[in-house]
Amino acid sequence: MTNAYQVLRLIVGFSIPFLLFASTGCTVTSNPVTAKSDHTVALAAFDHAIENEGDSAAKTSLQKMRVCHQHKSKELEIYESEMEALPHEIGMLTKLEDLGLYYNELNTLPPEIGNLENLKVLYLKGNQLATLPPEIGKFKKLTDLAAHENNLTALPPEIGELTYLEDLLLGRNQIGSLPKEIGNLMNLEWLNLGENDIEALPPEIGKLSNLTSLNLIWNPLKSLPLEIRNLSKLKTLILYRTHITDADLEHLKSLKNLKELYIVKTKVTRGGVESLQAALPNCNINSDHLR
Repeated sequence: MTNAYQVLRLIVGFSIPFLLFASTGCTVTSNPVTAKSDHTVALAAFDHAIENEGDSAAKTSLQKMRVCHQHKSKELEIYESEMEALPHEIGMLTKLEDLGLYYNELNTLPPEIGNLENLKVLYLKGNQLATLPPEIGKFKKLTDLAAHENNLTALPPEIGELTYLEDLLLGRNQIGSLPKEIGNLMNLEWLNLGENDIEALPPEIGKLSNLTSLNLIWNPLKSLPLEIRNLSKLKTLILYRTHITDADLEHLKSLKNLKELYIVKTKVTRGGVESLQAALPNCNINSDHLR
């Protein structure tokens, strides 16, 4: 089947510099074609893709993409469909800043998604994703990434290239560990890792100097790294139903900005909790021993 990228070349022809397509998507060389011509050509490519798409969910997604491109919109939402694969044509929407792909049946993302270098918000909640593509590292402007309620087992090291990221929501997956590159997210403020399979945090977690909220609820977490004491801006820490002990509470005594701590259903003792409360008198500690 001829895809939209091939159609672009057919429409433009070879009498002018043709559109160059990198292996990761549709990198376009537009000179001397005008911006208006490029826009028209892309719309024709979308029309071809829609006409030849046999899957109804994918066809609907392509139609939404076409409308988005036609109106030069910076936002696109595709949700609550049975779409299992995002059409490769998503890579043509290079102006996108906000992409919502929640509650579909996506099990993978195409490499062409890396073309969306202006993306600031990516919402992937409620799909079937087992991995995030390495191309995610190209989202240099991304501030919000939500991929909770998927089947993720790990994060690509390229996650560390998202240095503008502020919110990272990864709850309700199957993540077993975090890459050391997580420590590169110096602007991260909110990190939700609840309901995963994490047994240990990398020491690089201590580099997240702007982190204010860390959720680790319902993980088989056995201990906290000493470096967690470096999270000086942390205000909320959720460790409900983890396996932390009194030794881990010692690492928290230097977190003077901590306001809410949840350690119910852990292995801490009354003595450990009372000692921590004395060190952090302004912190509301929710535990089995202090209520």
